[in-house]
Amino acid sequence: MVELAREQAITHVRAVSSPSESAKASSMISEQTNYSMNAGRIAPVSGYPISFYHPIFSRFTTLKDDPNFQPTPSQVRDVNDLLIAIVKGYRDESARLRELWPILMKVLGRLDGLPKFFGFCPDAVVLAAGTFIAALILEVNNEVGTGGSDPRWRAALSYRKIFCDASLEKVRNGCCCPCFLLSIAGDTFTLHGGVFAETFIVQPLTHGISAAGFPDQDGRAQSIAKVFAALFRCLEDLDGYYRAVHHLATPQLASFSPFFQDYRKNGQKGKFTLTYTSINLLPGRDGRAMFNALLNGSKIKGSIPVKVKFARRYCVQGHQVLSDHDLAPKLRHWETSAEEKSLESTPESRISGRVLRDIESALRLLHGEDLVFGDLRRSNIIPLQRKGRDGRSERGAMLVDFDWTGKDGVQRYPVGLNVGVEWPQGVQGGEVMKKEHDIAMLRCYAKTNVTTP
Repeated sequence: MVELAREQAITHVRAVSSPSESAKASSMISEQTNYSMNAGRIAPVSGYPISFYHPIFSRFTTLKDDPNFQPTPSQVRDVNDLLIAIVKGYRDESARLRELWPILMKVLGRLDGLPKFFGFCPDAVVLAAGTFIAALILEVNNEVGTGGSDPRWRAALSYRKIFCDASLEKVRNGCCCPCFLLSIAGDTFTLHGGVFAETFIVQPLTHGISAAGFPDQDGRAQSIAKVFAALFRCLEDLDGYYRAVHHLATPQLASFSPFFQDYRKNGQKGKFTLTYTSINLLPGRDGRAMFNALLNGSKIKGSIPVKVKFARRYCVQGHQVLSDHDLAPKLRHWETSAEEKSLESTPESRISGRVLRDIESALRLLHGEDLVFGDLRRSNIIPLQRKGRDGRSERGAMLVDFDWTGKDGVQRYPVGLNVGVEWPQGVQGGEVMKKEHDIAMLRCYAKTNVTTP
């Protein structure tokens, strides 16, 4: 369970050396090999989007990209001062940090040192108001390639170390520990976000943003000021969040489950609620996650076991076509967030037909809608018992996982296609998907998997 996974992570983090040592190249390789953090380095797993766990990261992205959200003139002036200071050359990292500190205090609203009882010291933090909880962690290198380690990685390890401290035990028992990570190397800065679910996940919120070499200084200051204005607003929101977070004596799964926990159906009164009962069931799938949950609502007697899936792309049309013919689990709800992540919730169904016949029927329906399923692997074919025409029970199947499904000759396969799978001829990462590929995969499945019940 998630509580055990978290405890193992905490035990490991407390045993390793300080972030400044662990972030060095030789240590980083060992660290990610022995106990990886979902950060996309060495162990190349980025995890599922951190915005699944806390809305503050979607809020930052939304504000940053909103044409109606603009920094104040004073924020633009402060960021312009920061850009002037950041492009200068400094004797060492300490000199750079001394110069940037008072300007960053204005830009971020405040800047603090980490209390000594944590036992190590990142370059700076922003503590949530009235707490010892880091809402932002800052790590600085004098120039790119100096300092012995990457400040982005050092900030990630500092985040992990801070939230594994015994002083924050009741805080991490009650939440997913959302935090911003700001790293500066020479004239370039990057912003990441972090959460602590069943493991630590750190992901970029911006590309590396350079302050140097732009002839339109006013335009550049305005553009970068918008990023920092969005960050400033989100740090204020985290102040309120951490003041209100429940401090719990023991970990509770609900505290670090996805924040999507209820929804309403159009035209219906009352809402449906979700109680998550598992950790992520797709731990190795970047950008996707699926959980077991119990669904409750005013028109539901008791609780219904469901799967809740988050994906960056999903063919609702394809799922619905097959669901209407009992060839896919019932699609109870879906929605698209501001970041274009789709959610799909399906019951753990027990419906009905014979395996090969059901798959052929499913593909015929999809192809009739000019859709390609695209991923006809065994893991996406769910066996079940159906009632045959003679009334006897027989083994049938449903299709699940419509992430790839799309228009024939238009939709493309993911670039990072698993090379360990024996795909049909013509199936390659980034190539267009065709109905004939489905047929070829069905023939392969029929040869290797189908047996007569």
